Amino acid sequence: MIENLTQTFSKIPAKDRVEFYGFIATLLDSGLSLQNACGLVAGTLERQAEDILFGKGRILATAKLYRFTEGRLRQGFPLHSALEGRIPDAEAMMLMAGDQGSLKEGLNAAGRSAKAAANMRETFRKGLLYPLGLFALILVSMNWIGNNLLPTLVALKDLEDWTPAQQNFYWATRHISAWLPIVLAVIAGLTGFFVLINRYVVGEVREAIHGIPPLNVIRQVTSATLLTTVSSLVLAGESLRGALERMKNSSVSPYLVHYIENALANIRVGLAAKGPGKALASKLFTPWIIVKLELYSRGDANMFAHKMAEIAEDAQANAMSTIQGFSKLIGTFMLIIVASIIGFTVITMYSITGSLQAGAGM
Repeated sequence: MIENLTQTFSKIPAKDRVEFYGFIATLLDSGLSLQNACGLVAGTLERQAEDILFGKGRILATAKLYRFTEGRLRQGFPLHSALEGRIPDAEAMMLMAGDQGSLKEGLNAAGRSAKAAANMRETFRKGLLYPLGLFALILVSMNWIGNNLLPTLVALKDLEDWTPAQQNFYWATRHISAWLPIVLAVIAGLTGFFVLINRYVVGEVREAIHGIPPLNVIRQVTSATLLTTVSSLVLAGESLRGALERMKNSSVSPYLVHYIENALANIRVGLAAKGPGKALASKLFTPWIIVKLELYSRGDANMFAHKMAEIAEDAQANAMSTIQGFSKLIGTFMLIIVASIIGFTVITMYSITGSLQAGAGM
């Protein structure tokens, strides 16, 4: 009982979800029922785990996922309910739409969504590693300068005879523990400020500041999420309006909900009659994506759903490019700080040694 409860409330990593959805869809193609497919995979993995030493924990963890799903299905739960709390709401909606239409399409849609989430998360993680590494380099460099180089210069020339800027630099390198918490608090404050903007500022005001980092990153990620989820739900058998309604009811992002409501309002006034892309188009998307939405919506609904999946991939590429650009911006800022520290250290060293030479008449 405790094990099942723990499994229920543990999130499944995105890479594992991609593998899970794809493997189950393949087994369904072979004629197995969903419950039997999960049981077959679980049993096979459990037997494999008995014969190996390294990697055993990983295999058993995957086996538990399939065994847990099999048990929930045996109890009468549909797949989206069986995995409730362990997968994102968007993917649960796709599986729900698949239960009502084609389960394979629902699994494929959820797999695409999970893959997109994994790719964006990995891009964001890698993008942050470089600036974080530079920040660590700044701290290490300042600590070394303050504890090794500058004390030697103080022994040559009294600190009172240094310029005010040099004295401030000396203090900063010698008292990292004093100012570092303040810097971290400022960073946390800015993060909280942008979180509040993302939660409460929508509409024209938000659109006026769309291009400011990191709001530009949030914009691109949100546009990719909207298009990926809508296209996946439609391909899983949901109508465009039904897909938007599901997203509106389950989303916790006011920013995303704002554009979903805009699309629903466009559908109600009949704008979708000119093509579903007309209803979806908004300032959330880049001009090029809007052009694609409007042009590709001239075909039938199923064709547009497939085209929208392609547009969603473009939106994901834009999101990843924006994330990389944001990380480069932070990295450049960090590089400027590193160069400034090194430059100021060299200038201070030459200034002090130069004044000593002048005082000695050299």
